[in-house]
Amino acid sequence: MLKKSNLILALAILIAAASSAWTQTSRATLGGRVTDAQGAAVPSAEVSVVSEDTAVKQTTKTNDQGNWVVQFLIPARYNFTISAAGFKSVERKGILLQTSDNKQIDSQLEIGSTTTELTVTGEVPLIDTTAATSGTVISQEQILEMPSSSRVLTILATLSPGVLQQDQNNNTAHLWSHDAASQITVDGGRNNTRSNTFELNGMPNVKTGGQAGFMPAPDAIQEFRVVMNAYDSSIGRQAGGTIQMVTKSGTAKLHGSLYEFNQNNVFNANTFQSNLVGAAKAPIHFNEYGGTVGGPVWLPKVYNGKQKTFFFFAYDGTRNQDPRFGTRSVFTDLERKGDFSQSFTSTVTGGVRTKIPLQIYDPSTVVTSGARTLFPGNVIPTNRLSKVGQNILTYVPLPNNPGDGTSTDANNFIPSSSRQNKMADISGRGDQSWNNNHKSMVSVGWYHEDELSGDDYHNPTTGAYQHRMARTLQFDHVWTASPTTIVDLRANLARYEEPNNDKGVNFDTSSLGFPSSFTSQQAVGAFPRIEGLFSTIGVSQAGSVVDTSYYTFAGTLTKVTGNMTWKVGAEHWVLQQANKGIGTQGVFTFDNSNWTRQSALTGGATGVGSNAASFLLGLPSSGSFPRNADAFWSQHFEAFYVQNDWRVTPRLTINMGLRYDWETPVTERFNRMTTVFDPSE
Repeated sequence: MLKKSNLILALAILIAAASSAWTQTSRATLGGRVTDAQGAAVPSAEVSVVSEDTAVKQTTKTNDQGNWVVQFLIPARYNFTISAAGFKSVERKGILLQTSDNKQIDSQLEIGSTTTELTVTGEVPLIDTTAATSGTVISQEQILEMPSSSRVLTILATLSPGVLQQDQNNNTAHLWSHDAASQITVDGGRNNTRSNTFELNGMPNVKTGGQAGFMPAPDAIQEFRVVMNAYDSSIGRQAGGTIQMVTKSGTAKLHGSLYEFNQNNVFNANTFQSNLVGAAKAPIHFNEYGGTVGGPVWLPKVYNGKQKTFFFFAYDGTRNQDPRFGTRSVFTDLERKGDFSQSFTSTVTGGVRTKIPLQIYDPSTVVTSGARTLFPGNVIPTNRLSKVGQNILTYVPLPNNPGDGTSTDANNFIPSSSRQNKMADISGRGDQSWNNNHKSMVSVGWYHEDELSGDDYHNPTTGAYQHRMARTLQFDHVWTASPTTIVDLRANLARYEEPNNDKGVNFDTSSLGFPSSFTSQQAVGAFPRIEGLFSTIGVSQAGSVVDTSYYTFAGTLTKVTGNMTWKVGAEHWVLQQANKGIGTQGVFTFDNSNWTRQSALTGGATGVGSNAASFLLGLPSSGSFPRNADAFWSQHFEAFYVQNDWRVTPRLTINMGLRYDWETPVTERFNRMTTVFDPSE
């Protein structure tokens, strides 16, 4: 069904201490009103804004009402100077601009020579009281100095009032942990993974399900803001909060850093599970290391980019190995040979557990009463044992633990498995100041993470690989057409891939004794999945991928007329997701004792029959072979907004905005949304 997002008409009237709220982006705005000693406007005054970090200068002029504005400034400290004929120049220093800030600083000029300069370092507003949004900025100092076992930036959003972190299920989040990075609620948002929007350098940074996409290393981030509401009409497509991250840019001088975080089992005590079986301490090795470098682009005798061209590069690498504990149930040595004379199950009556010997019946024998006969001595003859089953058992280890006593095989194997992660995370950014009217920014992000987990038997029967790959490419250009007209154009690609496959993929199934009639059906060679025994072994996913791409294009036109600032903007999103899942390549289930109980028609008493015996005879209770469809989903999203910020008096500003969102229906590229449908019937 066609979905139109809510037609949002936000007419927000705010009383503020200074002038208007500019369109919200990840960058900042600095402006104000210039008057003389009598409060009259000073038009055509020259305003020069200089970054303390890069020494890049931006100049503009006041309009006929004395208002001036410089937009799209990189968060940093700035100075500005105002000069006009017949007046003393005024300079203000040390103005801190943070993500999405809108600092409006009025200045009063004194009559005198323009060669005389008054320097003011105080009276700079510490709080942004003029914007139509509110929130908390998490600074670079907090990012780098707050103690954290995670190093996932978005979790620090909980430093902001009204932000709660969801349960992490006792897991430590890492840079690849998209779910953990997204598990926050802002102002009681609808839920924790779909109500928030994540931005990087003012552009969308999301993946499947609305989760955070590319996650830069903390050392690559300048700061981020948690936007608590969205009264500014430029912000949409969220029901909770907006997390606006800004990557670092190069500065006037070359800077760099190196770091390493290490955890090792040498300093850890042994775990309870390892002590239980007398095992040594499990290997725990966590090592996160990296570095950054940034500054001006300067090539001797080739190019001097000081005050014009800047770069920043960050690399973060992770190597992790930590234990994953659990138990499995495996056959005893006697059972592998078909001997169930020592096997038992149990029942609990009145709180007392009683052992019951297993009774294994021969499914090939049926007497007139419909009952089967017992295998002599509860032992399956060797010539009756399935060759496929015997071959599969060569991949299943013997017990290494007595078990829990509920049955012969219950929880009698404790694996020595671990989760292993390898990851590389790269961030890069370039900033170019072409001249006073044109400035550009290009940002790239890339990471690749490989994870192996569940490798309990250290062979093709267990273990799964998960791969996470995120890429982002961003472009932003600001054109100052005139002191009262500014155009901002942005383009962004955010792509996330998550291919997964089990360790047993590409296994030669014919080596187990399966005939070509079975192996020919496999799309990919894979160890067959055995359910109901050994706590399940074999391939559950022979290959899958979720590939999400967001293409976004946006533009904003800002026009200052008198005491009003008009902003007109538009957004175009192309959302795509490809899904492919091969699934299992043959499932054999042994979840009941039907084949080896006394009667094929009725259930027997406790201890009669065994699913383990059925496996040895090669008689599953059920089986399946999947045939999964692929899909390529697409959706478009359009937005248009207009905002007028009217400074009625120096102490009263009215902010009015109109936003319209249009979200198209989801389509499948090859019209595969409906299957098994015949329109002729």
